[in-house]
Amino acid sequence: MSDATRKSCGGGLELLRLFVFGLLCPVFLGAQQSGSNLDTKPLPRFEAYPVLEVWKEPPTSLKLVSTEERMFRTSLREAAKKQPDFAGHYRFAIWGCGTRCVGGALIDLRTGVVSPPPLAGKASGEEHWIFCTDWDKGRAAEYRVGSRLFVLHCGSDTHYFLWQDNTFQQIL
Repeated sequence: MSDATRKSCGGGLELLRLFVFGLLCPVFLGAQQSGSNLDTKPLPRFEAYPVLEVWKEPPTSLKLVSTEERMFRTSLREAAKKQPDFAGHYRFAIWGCGTRCVGGALIDLRTGVVSPPPLAGKASGEEHWIFCTDWDKGRAAEYRVGSRLFVLHCGSDTHYFLWQDNTFQQIL
């Protein structure tokens, strides 16, 4: 830019800079401020929800009472042969239902009762068991045999559930 142009536009450019700064500064400060106002409550930890004991006995026969349960009898029976992997005496059975779609069930190895996973719908048929339609195997779900906490990563969302009184209760 020439000196003549700078002199004739200098004041205008300075005003433009101040105007842009005045517009953008509150936006950036607001973004920083809103980030600092986020709830800093700690995330639930597995250790905070322990079970009293881990099931060591052979599993009880499955009680497949509904049409939905019988639809997946092979997957459920195979999973029920394994050791518990959740909340002391439960085993998760998980199966795919299409690209990034996952269904599954929770099996009580002590009683043989089958329960739907958290976020599963009330629909009938295969849809009864679907609990995530944006599944990422790299993140998936987290659970422990010694804890009642179940953490589900579905897409960009993370859900925290507590298994209590034979049902999942969302806690975060």
